[in-house]
Amino acid sequence: LALEALWALNRCDALDPATAITATRHENPTVRQWAVRLLGDRGQVNANEFRALQSLAADEKNLDVLSQLAASARRLAPPDAYGIFVLMLGNESATGSPQLDRMMWWGIEPLYAASPDLFLKLAQRLVTSPASRPPLALANFMMRRMAVAGSQADLLRCADVLQQVQVPEIRRSLIQGFEQAYQGRSMTGLPRELTTALVAGGFSPISLRLRLAPTDTLPVALRLLSAPDTDPAISLRILDVFGEMKMPAARDELFRQLARTDPDIQLSALRALQLFDEPAVATQLIALAENGSLSGAPLEAAHTLLSNRLSWARLWLHHLGQTQEVTSSVAPSVVDNLRRYDDPALTPLIKTIFGQNAPLTSAESTQEIARVTEILRPRGGDPERGRTHFQQRCAACHTLFNQGGELGPDLTSYQRDQTDALLLAIVQPNAEIRSGYEMVTVQTADGRVLSGFLTRDDLDIVGLRIVGGGEVILDREQIKSIELQPRSLMPEGLLHRLTDTALRDLFSYLRSPQPLALD
Repeated sequence: LALEALWALNRCDALDPATAITATRHENPTVRQWAVRLLGDRGQVNANEFRALQSLAADEKNLDVLSQLAASARRLAPPDAYGIFVLMLGNESATGSPQLDRMMWWGIEPLYAASPDLFLKLAQRLVTSPASRPPLALANFMMRRMAVAGSQADLLRCADVLQQVQVPEIRRSLIQGFEQAYQGRSMTGLPRELTTALVAGGFSPISLRLRLAPTDTLPVALRLLSAPDTDPAISLRILDVFGEMKMPAARDELFRQLARTDPDIQLSALRALQLFDEPAVATQLIALAENGSLSGAPLEAAHTLLSNRLSWARLWLHHLGQTQEVTSSVAPSVVDNLRRYDDPALTPLIKTIFGQNAPLTSAESTQEIARVTEILRPRGGDPERGRTHFQQRCAACHTLFNQGGELGPDLTSYQRDQTDALLLAIVQPNAEIRSGYEMVTVQTADGRVLSGFLTRDDLDIVGLRIVGGGEVILDREQIKSIELQPRSLMPEGLLHRLTDTALRDLFSYLRSPQPLALD
């Protein structure tokens, strides 16, 4: 009844300050939550209302009420918002929850543009807080926000926060946030105060040191990569840096990493190799793709890498044409990438090796759907074999049961038992392109042609998620052009090479209501 009365008073414009303040102290947390929301919706509060909100910020224990308080504080004037958040940072119940960290960040983020000094004071309070469960995610976000801004004043604020941090866990989160902000960006020219603060305090990851002082740190990084007992997580962070900064001395070690059995390591090494444009790199990749050293997602990533440079594509296709190597392992998306060059020297080779690729007409699409539907009419198929077909044709882009790529939509929650809808999406991928999955083609100054989805579009950095190769971070100075494509990244003809048995197997796996047991 109290909640309904509160709603009624508000609806009638009869919710006076005294009643609203009383509601913030109600024993029912839902009433307190709504009282906070209704006060915040006004955009400003009087002194007594503000003191009531401050009392909740300091003492409230209910996470829903605290989440609403963080959201409502965003609507207040910067000094009032600061007054709420600084008390929340001292409230043990408001720290240590990743969900509440994110809600607080949603409320705090606009404060940086409105009042950087108040934002800095909050960050200083956070890093000197004695909380038993420090708000690690919030620390990461706040450091990242200051570092992304990137001016000397912003970077000196980063240094100030790092110099005051007292909790090792928070320091790690701050440095991780700084590294994330500088992903793909040069660290040249950072103020001395900041570089000193970044490497002080006993936590300076090799990936950060490699960005700050590549010449001095490279030998250490290469030794770590070559050591068999190095934590794979450390190896991946080093490889990520090599994927952003071309280091010729690392080339041989990158190829040695491709000999490892960890697919994540292999994929990261391939992302780093895309920065090299030497024909010798392409020749080595062709040999690795042919001799069975790579399989699954790393093999598709290698094929994608070979298709991303016209000069490499020519070497690869001439090799395929001369050796008559079986090309069934080459994903349709890679073939589609090759066709985009429209190169007189390549087109005949592509046609000979992979066949003609005329887009299906509407009638042909209808006929293809009818053909496959008839094949699938008798239920059956082996989902185990179907999983293999999925991994070869779909997993580079789509996730199913937490396995696969992130380029396309996750299929786990998709209505996979509806064969008609599945077939339409596969046979006619351009019929409907979901928002957020529009394909772009990026031409780089070093001769690459990359196709994928934009993951970042900042003033100086562009992120692109490509087929089989993860995310590529590009400085805008590296980019010659970005073109939005009117078609799906998913190519047509995915089902063409599958036998009737293989089709039944694939769709048996796609229709599986739960993951298959792992071997």
